[in-house]
Amino acid sequence: MNNQINVDAPGWKDLPEHVKQKFDETFENNSQIIKLKRDIQIAQQAKQWVMELNLRKKLSEVRFKAQQDLLANQEDSVEQVTLLQMGLSHEALDKINTLIIAMYLASDMLEFFALDINSELKKADPTASFEMFDPIREVGKKARENLSYLWKKTSMYDTEDFNNNADDILAMLINKAKKVYVKYAKHVAEKEAKEKK
Repeated sequence: MNNQINVDAPGWKDLPEHVKQKFDETFENNSQIIKLKRDIQIAQQAKQWVMELNLRKKLSEVRFKAQQDLLANQEDSVEQVTLLQMGLSHEALDKINTLIIAMYLASDMLEFFALDINSELKKADPTASFEMFDPIREVGKKARENLSYLWKKTSMYDTEDFNNNADDILAMLINKAKKVYVKYAKHVAEKEAKEKK
């Protein structure tokens, strides 16, 4: 008998991945959990199925309660952000909210650009990868996870609106980058032409 009885607390799936990973590491290394898992193994080896089932239920309950406590702390963190904003002018609050959205959009684009670069490379060589951009992808991913949780909890998240705006901004950014690159390429060409004379 080796069935897991794990039920996640409501809201758990919305937490950033690195927060859940840190929780799992801390939970698994807790002395109480280590002892409980050892007792489960002993009961399993002794074929004491009822005791094993009860111990697994207890483990699940402890895990569930620990998740609830962590979620409560996360909620407090979001509330603290709101409290810190009290007393600020409407202009300051608008600026903070605008910057949160801008950071979310930027973090999403960081990962998109890195993936697109590797996609172009793989057209020439399926094994090719621009590894120097891997850390940038991770930065974008981690930032988006944190901002996503904050954004959703402060009621600023709207999937359809976000996607539409993200596409528009992405197109604008790529067009701007193209103009910069064209200007740079023209400068290089003119410099090389002068050197040949």
